[in-house]
Amino acid sequence: MARPRVTPGGRFCAADAVPAKPTRPYGALLLCVVAGWLYRDLIVNVVASAAVHGPTAVADGIGNLILVFQLWVVLAVLLWLGRSRGKMPDRVAGALIPMHLFAGIAVARSTGLYSTRVPWVIVFPMLIPPLIATYAMWARLPQLHVRLPGRPVSVAIWGAVLVLSTVSMVLALGH
Repeated sequence: MARPRVTPGGRFCAADAVPAKPTRPYGALLLCVVAGWLYRDLIVNVVASAAVHGPTAVADGIGNLILVFQLWVVLAVLLWLGRSRGKMPDRVAGALIPMHLFAGIAVARSTGLYSTRVPWVIVFPMLIPPLIATYAMWARLPQLHVRLPGRPVSVAIWGAVLVLSTVSMVLALGH
């Protein structure tokens, strides 16, 4: 393969540039494994903390908040990888930070609701993180965009996240 030419100003000629090979998503896959462990720990801790009362319940609640925070940081990095190394629609990228934060607050709040004897709210922390991780991996793997185009996938996943988060927050305000 020929080397790219250097122009008299010391710059490489864009016409001779070698197209970059798509990279393998090893980092994203590793982050998915870490997110899966945090997700499992969160669900187990939320269910276990429902039977605890008193000072131990406060400690469990703080532990659940820490797990939600850690999970949300990992999901944010996954979304960043999907944006920077993959292909994510520009409109989604603009709304990503507020929607991700809103969903994180909704999940954190619903973990507290579960311990106040509203058992079915476990649905929110069980559904929202996998939806976000799925979207991040879809964005990171542009090969999937041929069969799953950007707009329908973005509307379906982020619409579901927004609806679930809003319902969770409305329930939190009612209790």
